Amino acid sequence: MAPAVVCRRGWWARLGDWFTKLGPCGNIGLMIGIIAGLLLTILSLRIAHLRPTPMEILGIIIIVSLFCWGVMVCVAVVFGRFHVRSVLWSMLLRSVVICLFTVVIAHVLGAYRFGIIIGIVVGLFFGYLMCTVVMRMRG
Repeated sequence: MAPAVVCRRGWWARLGDWFTKLGPCGNIGLMIGIIAGLLLTILSLRIAHLRPTPMEILGIIIIVSLFCWGVMVCVAVVFGRFHVRSVLWSMLLRSVVICLFTVVIAHVLGAYRFGIIIGIVVGLFFGYLMCTVVMRMRG
């Protein structure tokens, strides 16, 4: 007897297929980018004319990176059931790189209000790029 084939329909199904194609690294990058961009957007809405100094930019990068790192480690441990030691350093590297580029691009463009869009693009790009590079290095 042949197993029943489940046919998903609608745009939720297409969205689910797209997330499956991204792979775990692309999805992690996307989540970090969304969190970092959302924090930048909220910051720009709280402060009307946001023009931070270079030291304040460094502080924003550190705070956002540590927040994203903590959230992603919690997500990986609670929902992914990974061991803390297995995800600690990889999530820190991803969080620092994605948050760094998100904040720097938003600052250079002066577009903190569009931080969520910048974060999504940067997160997808670097999440997928890191996954591809690591896969090719492993062989």
